[in-house]
Amino acid sequence: MRRLKIADLKLSKPFFSIIFPVYNREAYLKEALDSILDQSFQDFELIVIDDGSEDRSMEILDQYSTLFPNFSLITQNHLGVSEARNAGLKRARGKYICFVDSDDLIPSAYLQDFYSLILQTQANILKNTSMIKFRSQTPPTILQTQIKNIKEFIPQTHNIKLGGTIWSYCIKRDFLLNLPLFFLPNRIMEDEAFIFMLLPLCEKIIIFEGSPYLYRQHSQSIVANAKVAFDRIENFKNIIEWYREKNLIHHFPIPFYILYDVSINNPHYKEYLQKSQSTLQSLDLKEFLHQDKLALALAHLDIKDFIKEHQKSRGKLKYYLRRLFGLL
Repeated sequence: MRRLKIADLKLSKPFFSIIFPVYNREAYLKEALDSILDQSFQDFELIVIDDGSEDRSMEILDQYSTLFPNFSLITQNHLGVSEARNAGLKRARGKYICFVDSDDLIPSAYLQDFYSLILQTQANILKNTSMIKFRSQTPPTILQTQIKNIKEFIPQTHNIKLGGTIWSYCIKRDFLLNLPLFFLPNRIMEDEAFIFMLLPLCEKIIIFEGSPYLYRQHSQSIVANAKVAFDRIENFKNIIEWYREKNLIHHFPIPFYILYDVSINNPHYKEYLQKSQSTLQSLDLKEFLHQDKLALALAHLDIKDFIKEHQKSRGKLKYYLRRLFGLL
């Protein structure tokens, strides 16, 4: 059962809504919240969605709720990060929506950079390509950075694959909810499907390098503990359905790579490709297969022959040399 607690709403309509899903992140939660509190641009609401945490996360959230001038807390049973973000989207009141994960950090100028470019461009979608990965307990020190490499990106058939995780994007709330588009539930790499469904519908995207998002890599992360992502194949099906529903199928390239994006040394390597082949053959995409040579091969070759082509494309010789010398 979902419970909503609003500690203190002082801003009638904040400029940003930060959607912040939490699940068992007591070890990193205070640092993440401190980095948000430290923003130089303060016109934002923080929407926290606790996804059924079983550690001290809720205790920490209760402590911090009084420190934010515009704090919303939603609790739900453990439904996954997609449903947590969707709950946040439905609650959001800001003009623009940003996403921060509860084990990551953002520098003090992170929101200010987005705000400055929104004022300049009025873009519906902005993407900050700056990101620093770190594994240590101590986050890297970020010096003051200047916004640079600002580019206006107009989605076209040859360049739509921007990719990236959802926390690198800032999206105008009305644009997003008018589509409407939400995260696919109970999926791994839900960002990937969401972004591929979102970007073709935007006339202009601003890409820039600004204050870097600090992405923490650790053994408890969802990515680190994920099995081979067979549900990416389900994501592919949903992308095709979306493209057909929105009349995009003839205007933007299909991300066929999802169907063969599996490591050669994955224990489920052949099984993934077999399922992908079956899916591809069932989706009536023959007229689009010329977009991707490996997709064409996957659709028509025996799976053994396709595996040879796939391994060749992935540098099979290099792979086996690395395995021989114990580098894998």
